[in-house]
Amino acid sequence: MQVTGSAPILNACVATSSMAVLLPTGGSTGNVTAYVPRGYWSGGVAGIFVQNIEGAINPAVNIPTANIPNSC
Repeated sequence: MQVTGSAPILNACVATSSMAVLLPTGGSTGNVTAYVPRGYWSGGVAGIFVQNIEGAINPAVNIPTANIPNSC
């Protein structure tokens, strides 16, 4: 497959929009970071899982939360 062009618009097929993705500003190169809740509608645990998915791949981090999040 060869990609010949693309729009600088982030699109996702996330049914409940539970995950958030942070991109570099202005379309510049850099880290793309995913923020994923550790909870879901009927359970889970408190905290948000954070991981760079493009750029510098560092160890994953957990952001503690007081309650169980189901979206970011």
